[in-house]
Amino acid sequence: NVSGTGGGGGVRNSGQLTMTDCVINGNTTSGRGGGLLQGGADTVAVLTRCTISDNAAIDLGGGITSDGMMSLIDCQIENNSSSGFGPNLVLGGAGGGLMVFSGSADVRGTTFVNNVAQNRGGGIQVGAGASLTIVNSTISHNTAVSSTGGGIHLSQDDVTMIHCTVNGNAADAGGGGIFNINGHITMQNSIVANSASGGDIVISSGSFVDGGANIVQDGSAISAPTSMSGDPMLGPLADNGGPTPTHALLPDTIAINAAACLDDVLVDQRGVERPQGKACDIGAFEVQADEFGCGPDINCDGVVNVTDLLLLLGAWGACADPAECPADLNGDGVVNVSDLLILLSNWG
Repeated sequence: NVSGTGGGGGVRNSGQLTMTDCVINGNTTSGRGGGLLQGGADTVAVLTRCTISDNAAIDLGGGITSDGMMSLIDCQIENNSSSGFGPNLVLGGAGGGLMVFSGSADVRGTTFVNNVAQNRGGGIQVGAGASLTIVNSTISHNTAVSSTGGGIHLSQDDVTMIHCTVNGNAADAGGGGIFNINGHITMQNSIVANSASGGDIVISSGSFVDGGANIVQDGSAISAPTSMSGDPMLGPLADNGGPTPTHALLPDTIAINAAACLDDVLVDQRGVERPQGKACDIGAFEVQADEFGCGPDINCDGVVNVTDLLLLLGAWGACADPAECPADLNGDGVVNVSDLLILLSNWG
């Protein structure tokens, strides 16, 4: 479908909209909202298990533009684009996947992948005065071609991120993962990593509140004692179970058991119960108890002790079959000092 400057290439909502198990694909507008336009402060839209893909807006919001109250639950926002040559010459080309122009958006269990904005906010753009809460969601490999905020761009607004994974995004002018100008962002138990260009987080102005237990690979913006820099060791975006693709945590990641659990986030993006270990994992993915065997608890009795130490020492050296080598705690095919240190750091 094609619409003019009025917007809403596929769907235009001027009231209350509920869509479940839907696909909005391949629509175009010369205005706002290539796939869906929600126009008006009193409008409400709830999308559950929907795929918004391959839509294009010449102006704003390649996948979705929202002016009202928007809720995305277990959705996939993929391969949408905003080109920036429409009537809005100041803001045009923003929000490749989602443009929260005004009002509020609540996003849970949703993946934004391979969306492109010619200007700002490859994955998500949050406009002045708007607000976004995003929980248990993945923002992966989105691009801001000529400006800032490959994953998320915010300006004069409020954004709260909890248990999110922001990975592999790019921005030509800064903030490959996140860019903030005059906005307010609070981030907790989240990962920002592997930004292809622009750095992980850029706070040009405004504020950043480190709520703790964040991993930002290049160390930008974090300040809480429980937050850290370094490689979070993420797997490729894949179907790891659940309704939307995720980045799995790989063995020896620093994200496992590194976050305080939250009373209102009881599962991960896939629906796996949190916690699976002695604490919650950072990001949108919770490693299941049997995903890597039992980890340092080699005999799986619930305690890391001398028995596990003796098992590790008895397996010392190259693994005959790496797939059947539970003492190889970091998965490198050899039981050595690195595995011993992992076991000792989890003693008890």
